[in-house]
Amino acid sequence: MTLVMSNSLRIWLRRWEYKNHGGLHNSVSVAYVGEKRMKQKTPEQELELLRKNLLHERAIWEHINENGCNDPFWADGCNMNLTRNHILSYRNEIANCCEKHNLPLPEEYFLKVPPEVDDNYMANFNQKARVDRLKQQGNTLIRKKKKLIDDGQMEFC
Repeated sequence: MTLVMSNSLRIWLRRWEYKNHGGLHNSVSVAYVGEKRMKQKTPEQELELLRKNLLHERAIWEHINENGCNDPFWADGCNMNLTRNHILSYRNEIANCCEKHNLPLPEEYFLKVPPEVDDNYMANFNQKARVDRLKQQGNTLIRKKKKLIDDGQMEFC
């Protein structure tokens, strides 16, 4: 059975996961990039899936930073920090997988982690209805852009 989720439902589920699990994926690794869930994966398959998910989350963070998102109740900064937590979680899962199965860390593990942003950051003020709704909720929205400086240098942790 394939479950099709809207963006707002996916974001709500991420928030729920963050609230109830501290932002970390403590459960079994689940494919988020269109892969079917397999009962038995080889360590290499599991590592490849984690690597793809890490890259996917980085792309989501960069997209929100450039274009904003469509979440009607939360500012872009909150969604970016949630995505950042997913990146940190995948890095942790990759490290654990590699240590457990005596595999080398992939290059993606050493990519820079996006910076934490202010929860009230908005990438796009052109979405008038959304901006007005967030302001009515008492949020003081800011537009101080955060850049992920990806100079090709890898980070050692």
